Amino acid sequence: MDIISTEYLAAYSKLMFRAIATNRQLPFELPCLLMPDLATWKDYDNQDEWVVNVVPLDMPPFRANMPFLHDKFWVGGKGDWLATINKAGHCSLVNIYTRRVIDLPSMETAKIHRRGPSDMCEMFQMGWTQLKLQKIVVCQVPTEAGAYSDYKLIALFDHTVAYLRGNEHGWRSLRNSFVGVPRNSDAIEHNGIIFVVEADDGSILCWDRANNGDICLPFKIPPPLEEQRPGLWFLARSANEQQLMIIRTYGSPIGGEVNIPYLCRTVCEYAGFGCHIFRRDTSSIRPGISTWSRVHTLSTHSLFIGINYPMNLHIREPQDPDNNVFPFMRRNCVYTSYHEFRVDRHSPEIRRFSMQQEEGQLAPGISLPGPGWFTRKAAMWFKPSLDNIQTWAHI
Repeated sequence: MDIISTEYLAAYSKLMFRAIATNRQLPFELPCLLMPDLATWKDYDNQDEWVVNVVPLDMPPFRANMPFLHDKFWVGGKGDWLATINKAGHCSLVNIYTRRVIDLPSMETAKIHRRGPSDMCEMFQMGWTQLKLQKIVVCQVPTEAGAYSDYKLIALFDHTVAYLRGNEHGWRSLRNSFVGVPRNSDAIEHNGIIFVVEADDGSILCWDRANNGDICLPFKIPPPLEEQRPGLWFLARSANEQQLMIIRTYGSPIGGEVNIPYLCRTVCEYAGFGCHIFRRDTSSIRPGISTWSRVHTLSTHSLFIGINYPMNLHIREPQDPDNNVFPFMRRNCVYTSYHEFRVDRHSPEIRRFSMQQEEGQLAPGISLPGPGWFTRKAAMWFKPSLDNIQTWAHI
């Protein structure tokens, strides 16, 4: 029985809830990859888009049926909720256990219009500017207590940003008063401020939400370092959720490659990869002031970033019966997955960056099968959990 259906059944049965909660073979509270079922995606004549794999880092994959994902891409997620988009460009929030669907307002409410062929659901346009949707950041999930209208979302496009609160009737395009067309890399909301990091230099645009709900014009804070090597910028929050974190990965997958067969998948090791992490307090943030401090350790936590809302998780390093520590899941590491929700052959693989990487040490990664001539859903970090099951079942 797949883990998604298992938890769905548990939501309606106390007996099933107790049985599942004590099943040590299910990866509850463990970081997993949510990704397309490779068996069906390899068969071009049978691309079963609603069959997915839930893949723990150090366990075999679980197969999951998600019929609500038919004709949809997931474009973000947090907790029990996925943000999705269909081929017509319509977006929704879906609870993967209860299967509750919340339809979202059209992007046209922010004067962002769908364009391009039907199979390119990420292509939009605002005025004369062509846009590509990279992901939807689920900053706050809907709750039963909030009548499922208390969510907060950021639609991150390559050249603009839109913001949506559940109690409002439409998306709001965030105005940018700076000269030039930005290239956005990541976004997050923290302490009432919307932060967007630019892909080119790592500078951050900040939109402060005033007390009356209005969003002010942005100000800019400089990046913590100048990094000339190719790489990506990500934003996250510290483990105590008090500080803003910026992550810069760097490196290209060339040279020093080692392939290690592991759990029916391939673990690769690459030379020349690494990452930097910096953090800052945002309570007294000011334009043009750079007060970042370097993060040298995540201690017992690891950070999982990609198109999902970043997960800063406490990691217990498990051991197998022979007392060998599993080779991929580690504490004090940064794990990255895909940067956008559409995967092509040039997308990066899953990578692990150690915060205590020694000189010359190779950076491991999980090699995923290439998508071939078509694009597929991006692998996304996801943590199966029973935290909200009593709310679902009203028990």
